[in-house]
Amino acid sequence: FIKITAYGLKFLPTGRYKVIYSERDIEEILDSMEKMMGGKDKDREETRRAFLHLNSTVKKMMIEREDVDILFVNYNEIILDPRPYMEEITSFIGCEDADVDAMVQSVDRRLYRQRRIA
Repeated sequence: FIKITAYGLKFLPTGRYKVIYSERDIEEILDSMEKMMGGKDKDREETRRAFLHLNSTVKKMMIEREDVDILFVNYNEIILDPRPYMEEITSFIGCEDADVDAMVQSVDRRLYRQRRIA
């Protein structure tokens, strides 16, 4: 398993892949980026549009690839109610005997720092 950004997905060579594509509220992503940069993004709206375009383009590309099985999950919802997603993920990767309870317990809501969704 590897973690890769949406941008990096377009460079995957032909192969056989199972991709878990985690989407997150765009404003939370931008808030997080600003915190890492140590200041406000003066072109936040432009950055927002660029990220949304990238997300749309990469999702379409992944769906169209015959060598990619893709599961879309919502980061915000996983944090709030992880169990159904953990069950879906284990089924998707073919690991139905995984310890879903342990997976659910490993979700640490305290790490959800740039929260905009209650």
